[in-house]
Amino acid sequence: MTEATAEAPRIPMRRDCPYHPPAPYARLREQGPLARVTLADGRTAWLVTGYAEVRMLLADRRMSADPTTPGYPELDNVPDELRSSPEDFRETQTFVQMDMPAQGLHRRMVLSHFGARRVAALRPVVQEAADALVDRMLHVGPPADLVPAFAAPLPAAVLTEMLGVPATDREAFRTRLAQGERGIAGLAPSLDGLIRSDPKEGIIGTLAARVRGGELTHRQALATTMMLLVAGHETTENMIALGALALLRHPGQLEAVRDDPSLMPGAVEELLRYVSTADVLPRVATAEIDVAGMRIAPGTPVILSLAAANRDGGVFAVPDTVDVLRDERGVSRDERGVSRGGRHVAFGHGPHQCLGNNLARLELTVALSTLFRRVPTLRLAVPATDLDVKPALSLQGVTGLPVDWGVCRPLTGSPPNEKGHG
Repeated sequence: MTEATAEAPRIPMRRDCPYHPPAPYARLREQGPLARVTLADGRTAWLVTGYAEVRMLLADRRMSADPTTPGYPELDNVPDELRSSPEDFRETQTFVQMDMPAQGLHRRMVLSHFGARRVAALRPVVQEAADALVDRMLHVGPPADLVPAFAAPLPAAVLTEMLGVPATDREAFRTRLAQGERGIAGLAPSLDGLIRSDPKEGIIGTLAARVRGGELTHRQALATTMMLLVAGHETTENMIALGALALLRHPGQLEAVRDDPSLMPGAVEELLRYVSTADVLPRVATAEIDVAGMRIAPGTPVILSLAAANRDGGVFAVPDTVDVLRDERGVSRDERGVSRGGRHVAFGHGPHQCLGNNLARLELTVALSTLFRRVPTLRLAVPATDLDVKPALSLQGVTGLPVDWGVCRPLTGSPPNEKGHG
């Protein structure tokens, strides 16, 4: 094994500012769109920071997302079952850890739940949850921690609806979901029971039907449900918190969306690009690949950085500046008046593009619009430098976001239901 050096720094890297990529990315990008980095086990890997190269490799089927593929990069916290028994690991593998064609087959089993029309129909659910949470914040009064008070419980409310959790169980599920990955792990026995009860509604009903038809094992259905909970909750929680933080730290941008609420959907796209809560995607080459004048040999570990790609100055004008007026293709003008832009890759690209991208966009648009409309005097209650940034390997975010505000009136005249959001 080799030690990390200045030429091959260790990956993953910690963010100093929660909505900016790690500082070394800029230096590594100066070496070109591919740079050498050192993994936790001492091996070297390619870190890909160029926008075009990240998109190309995400769409290339010679790049494997399967952790059982020889050479796959171990960033940290490798599951014990993968080390001891790859065969046992494969029995609970989900489509985010598979390659085509199996990946496409398993993904399509739940794809219909995340289509644009079906997600759009959830807007009243998202709006009701957002209003109820703001009502509670205003009733309790300032200060508040925006993460447990708003950012975490909102996606929890939406996910229980999508899963098809019985109404009598939803409050307990929401409480667990809002506790993060540990709380979600505690839901496994309840989810196991729900799948075995053979429900007909929601995502759980769809997976149960696949088990009944012999297309999935029970363990696979449970693993897929758990994965969707983790992915669907934590990413949105972090983006709501960091989106709010970025706007509070850039008052001119916040004023623009307050003056013209129709800008919020575009602002959400810009915040997704700017923040990039999901950064590093590990892959391994299964065949020889030529990219940007470099040759990636079979078995070579590769780390694709979405955050670095979304700050590529060759694609996005003034990439380190948040600009809610970028158009839908990310176009703005740089200091010389040159117009440049491209679609962000915050949700990835290709076969593994985030399944819940439509849902995340809806939740973020409703959440941020409601928060800043209902609480127009919202401000940070502590210096931004005092916020705790989540560890490097996790989805990027803050552990808490203390806020304050003046006098704002709840939407309803009576205290909110103590059981929360519907």
